[in-house]
Amino acid sequence: MTLRGLGTQVAWGIWPALASERGKQAWEAVAPAQRSGGLPAAVGRRVPRRPTAPAADTPPCGRGTPRPPGGVRLSRSSVRPLEQRQSGMKNQYFGDVNDYRKYGLLRCLAGAGLAIGVCWLLTEDERKGDGELREYLAKPSRWRRYDLDLYDRLQRLAEPGVRRTVRHAADWGLIPGATYFDEWLTDPQDPRDAYFTAAFTALAGTDLIFFDPDVGIEVPSKPRGRRGSSGYVYWSELRKAYGNGHSVLVYQHYPHVDRARFVPFLAHCLSEELRAPSVAAFITAHVVFFVVQQSTHRTAFQEAGALVDSRWRGQIDVWRQTGGAV
Repeated sequence: MTLRGLGTQVAWGIWPALASERGKQAWEAVAPAQRSGGLPAAVGRRVPRRPTAPAADTPPCGRGTPRPPGGVRLSRSSVRPLEQRQSGMKNQYFGDVNDYRKYGLLRCLAGAGLAIGVCWLLTEDERKGDGELREYLAKPSRWRRYDLDLYDRLQRLAEPGVRRTVRHAADWGLIPGATYFDEWLTDPQDPRDAYFTAAFTALAGTDLIFFDPDVGIEVPSKPRGRRGSSGYVYWSELRKAYGNGHSVLVYQHYPHVDRARFVPFLAHCLSEELRAPSVAAFITAHVVFFVVQQSTHRTAFQEAGALVDSRWRGQIDVWRQTGGAV
């Protein structure tokens, strides 16, 4: 029984479905060694999983499209102006400690030779505060050692008159050679379709596309086009990116379930939905980044995983499936 056979309701319903009979069956199909809880395949080790063959018609990366120059921020006027902004990647959180880890991860991927494309899924700031999770910038003895150059660049947030915006990522060169798509994302389906058409065009020359939604991958309670849907990236969009030959990195907030079960479960969902042979995860204290790898990028991901292990030990842990390159 596969997750595709069960349908995405098991994977993306109310997350306590993991405790239901069908959820248990799906879980047992993913990682029998983990049924007792915990994560015996501790970070950095490989766990067994059911093999999934890659789609035969998936084009390889490196389509002959010239890579754009480093630090380019691309947009398309065809994307409609923001009218109703709900949840999503928000300027107000720029430069917080979670961002520090995120940019650190992306810099490791870029350092391994991957051309990075960033699709922000940017929406309006919330009225509530941003948590002010920037205390780390005042504690260099503890935090600077993970990435000295990145830490020093982010210190510019302390300068008078510097506002928080994701556009600093390009302007300050936070990710070497990266291409950014920073249009506003709206809930309605037609503008969303236009958004992704423009995004895939702008990021066509990249090896890896990073999707940065506020919450993560779609759930049944937020159908595409519904109010609040801008906080999610949808399976159809991930499949399009992977089918175009990109490796895919996606932000995922932890739901209120056992994380030890959640990571391999969702990795299996990604493998099934994208027909991908290799999925890995970068685990942090509050969020997890899943990476779906093209086979042509295997060597680069091996190098990137080694960089993360050496530079970010204690802040970013690497979880690998059997056969995963990271």
